[in-house]
Amino acid sequence: MTLANGALDLCLIGPLYEDTIIQLNELNLGETNKFVSHETRKGGMYNVSRANLDGIGTTCFPIGKKKALILSEQNKSRRTSIVKDTDTSLDTLNGALPTIFDWVHIMYLDDLNYDLQVENAEVPVSVDFCTLSGRDKYVDIINSCEIVFDSRERKDLYANIITATPIILHDELGCECIISGKARYESQTAFVEGLHVNGAGDIFSAIFIREYNSEGIERAVAVTPTLTTAFILRNQK
Repeated sequence: MTLANGALDLCLIGPLYEDTIIQLNELNLGETNKFVSHETRKGGMYNVSRANLDGIGTTCFPIGKKKALILSEQNKSRRTSIVKDTDTSLDTLNGALPTIFDWVHIMYLDDLNYDLQVENAEVPVSVDFCTLSGRDKYVDIINSCEIVFDSRERKDLYANIITATPIILHDELGCECIISGKARYESQTAFVEGLHVNGAGDIFSAIFIREYNSEGIERAVAVTPTLTTAFILRNQK
């Protein structure tokens, strides 16, 4: 259901991450590193709900709990995540995909120990991925989705997947849209130093869904990278 103010009613499904975020200027492996700051907070879907993005209302359905150590390098606008399961019994869905929302977004599907049935869903469903595991085993879900999101550095994982579902690959330089094995749309942005990029992919996906839902895929590809960077710059500490 669209919210009273016209905002997109977005359902978020994914692991409940308990993030410990360590901010560094730069990480030097094998050396002693000094951190700039650190904090602990809920991550994943809560990066989106906490952002209070214009035109989006969110409802979170966490499944399973995980602890994540996030190393965020400001100079390189890069983050590294180290994750461990802590409770796989958490289940707020009880096996049913919600149908009362405008859109369902399943976050970190390849880090979710749960069998979700998205075929013949009554509302648009999107998913994103976060690991280097093969994507072939997710082909049926990918084919049933409205959109798939992933990092452009993992583009090779889709080499053998030819699907009509738009695959949106994004990084710090923009994004591209792959449909039926071919690049259809692309946008480019300049690299911005000094960004705290933890949660940036989550914000990107939410903004893209909003723009896609109202203006279509070509417009979403064109504007989402710039809108995401602008949001991060306005809100980072």
